[in-house]
Amino acid sequence: MQKQVYLKITQVILFMCLSCYAQEQAPSTSLVTFVRSDARPIDAIIATALQTHRPIGIAVGEHQQTLCESVHTFEIRAETAGDSLVKSLTGTGYTVRDEQGVLVVIASDLTALQQDLLRHHFDSFSVQRGTTMAGLGAQLTGALWLGSGLVSGVGGSSLYSLSASKYKLDDIGASTTEGIANRIVSLPPKGVWMFKAIYTGGSSKPMPAIQTWSYSDDREDIQKISCEM
Repeated sequence: MQKQVYLKITQVILFMCLSCYAQEQAPSTSLVTFVRSDARPIDAIIATALQTHRPIGIAVGEHQQTLCESVHTFEIRAETAGDSLVKSLTGTGYTVRDEQGVLVVIASDLTALQQDLLRHHFDSFSVQRGTTMAGLGAQLTGALWLGSGLVSGVGGSSLYSLSASKYKLDDIGASTTEGIANRIVSLPPKGVWMFKAIYTGGSSKPMPAIQTWSYSDDREDIQKISCEM
């Protein structure tokens, strides 16, 4: 029997001065330096994202802890975002591909269901009411759950600062889940998406979801990205 899941995305964003906002919009360098002796692959990925503000996607596989379970030395010095991600993923089985400017980190152990969900075809997708980048990801997740038959209904709410950027998406036509996620994080000032299983209000088991974060509004949340459900 299909079930109805209540999707709740809580976004707590601090008010920032205009000069701080400008600094978040324009990182000082497009190159990455990350030299650590006790870091995880996810830490290097996050550093790459926050130092360059390149739009980045992360598709987590069946073994969700891969990017967070090993700790070792990283010697990334003045590398491009793409090269930095390649070095960040050494030994993880993950690969990086450039999808029209979005650097997508893909697990080698995606299940058949995970692959189907990322490739799920939407005839159209649009968001006419202004919402945050995190809100766009939540709406994409809800549409994916409904379109793939995982649930029979969704609901949701969002808390955000009045200063947070709001977005509308005109109908982007036929696209896949991954393609829509790439479009979302390519919106100025760009951001990060992650596909993984999470627990949501009303669900007794983890559900596959797309989470999205903006570089201008969600820096603290990006720093806290984890492999946890």
